[in-house]
Amino acid sequence: MSYQDLKSQYLEDPKSIEVWTNVYERMLKLCKLISKDYQKEIYNDDIDWNEESFQQLAQEVITIRMIDQDQLRISLALAQDESHFTYLMRRQIKQHLSKRRRRDVIDNIFDRLKEIAKNDDFLIETIGKELWFCLNDKAAEKRTLSASEIRELANLVWDIPRIPQNPNSSRNTMVYTTVDLTEVLRRILSQIGCIERRDLSLIFERFLTPFARADLEDVADQSVEDLSFSMIRKEEMTVIHEFVNSLDERERSVLYLKHQNVSDSVIADRLGASRPTIAGWKQDVFSKVENELLRYFDAELYAEAIRLAVIEISNLAVQDEE
Repeated sequence: MSYQDLKSQYLEDPKSIEVWTNVYERMLKLCKLISKDYQKEIYNDDIDWNEESFQQLAQEVITIRMIDQDQLRISLALAQDESHFTYLMRRQIKQHLSKRRRRDVIDNIFDRLKEIAKNDDFLIETIGKELWFCLNDKAAEKRTLSASEIRELANLVWDIPRIPQNPNSSRNTMVYTTVDLTEVLRRILSQIGCIERRDLSLIFERFLTPFARADLEDVADQSVEDLSFSMIRKEEMTVIHEFVNSLDERERSVLYLKHQNVSDSVIADRLGASRPTIAGWKQDVFSKVENELLRYFDAELYAEAIRLAVIEISNLAVQDEE
């Protein structure tokens, strides 16, 4: 059923079984695409994301948001076309997942920041539900930062050492020493004077969601045609394009093959190198992915950025063959 047909049938009969069946099918498909980027420990009661979990999430979003909060009617009224309607449904899923969120390492970081901010150099202000961290200057402007400003500030503190993560853990526990965390806050505030908790959280999210090696698994069911589901903006594609072009042929080959879940031994045979050598190359390219690509994206877009980079690698390979 097309978006226009769905809208027409809903206007005729908001309780139509056919309408809600179609909405559920759309929602389930999007839940499968989106939920993989949300850690099960925080957003799914530490239960693996599987078919049952996807169905549960889709049912929750439909019941709580689309029906109880009347978001289906609102989305159909606001959507200008099929892709816009899909975007609005994705937003409903993400907003619902945010409500599922458990206390995590970022909450712990803010507890530490509150202690750090007690010294004379910093000031904490609570305005309504907002928590502001400022230099000891009450005249500093308080405003919400743009996405580009968040990226710039994240890059500003990217070089400050973080405690190596336990490879068996999905999140860090401490992340920074007290001295380094103080330097993070000092460096950010020296640039903008004042920052609200939510914007500071977005900066930390870039560091705390690890570059999951699982992001380099085969996604055979996705292709270039799936780009309509991508949340990455056109201008951000330039970052991906420049990253892929910065890789040499060997690095592209390793990244592409690991994305297809090819074993190190098979890659060694294909590239004519030993397994230890491939292991070293693999770690090198993974580090490049993390430090030269993912640093420019929000954590929830890591897997998508990698997927699009691999698609571009594939396209370059086809061009070379031609």
